[in-house]
Amino acid sequence: MSDTSGTCACVPMRISRNLVIFFLLTVINALLVRYGELFKPGEFGLPGIYLAVGFMIAFGLWFGLWGAFAAFSGYLLGALVPANVPAAVLLFIGLADLVQVLIPVVAFQYFAADPGLSTRRDLLVYLAFGWLLNNLAGALIGPGSLLLFGIIQPALFLASFSGWLVGNLIVTLVVTTALLKLGTPFLRRGGMMVERYWC
Repeated sequence: MSDTSGTCACVPMRISRNLVIFFLLTVINALLVRYGELFKPGEFGLPGIYLAVGFMIAFGLWFGLWGAFAAFSGYLLGALVPANVPAAVLLFIGLADLVQVLIPVVAFQYFAADPGLSTRRDLLVYLAFGWLLNNLAGALIGPGSLLLFGIIQPALFLASFSGWLVGNLIVTLVVTTALLKLGTPFLRRGGMMVERYWC
């Protein structure tokens, strides 16, 4: 339900449903963060194939800001248990996940693009903001945070940055694209999509 200004008048039932979705997505993201990284090197700061980001971006495009903030809370919950890393570092790394989801959410709203990628224009918006720019930003924030807090040495920054970027580009291209193409029509038919930022 939206008005002519583009804002959304969420009814209480929809807010309750979206809160449930937020908590469910947080748990899914936490499990993916904790158990879903493939080919992980032994040294902290050198990323493997981070499957969670592929799901997080799709969740953001399906569920708006609920999905975006679930990426951040899911990262914190999933990274909390195994980490021998200061909480401030985890917060900064979590911001990388948040930014990687927020950029496409805002772009899809701004350009009125369809997460189902039904047109060439939708695909171009996705490739620009949901595949390239967001992953580039995440690859700068994540390893940049590790460098800032002295977790990695400057000599490792380029390897961390390039591993983070290339891994996330691969995951997003394969996982997120498939999820959006296959899942969007199903969720839309079921009335589950958050078409605006919050409802």
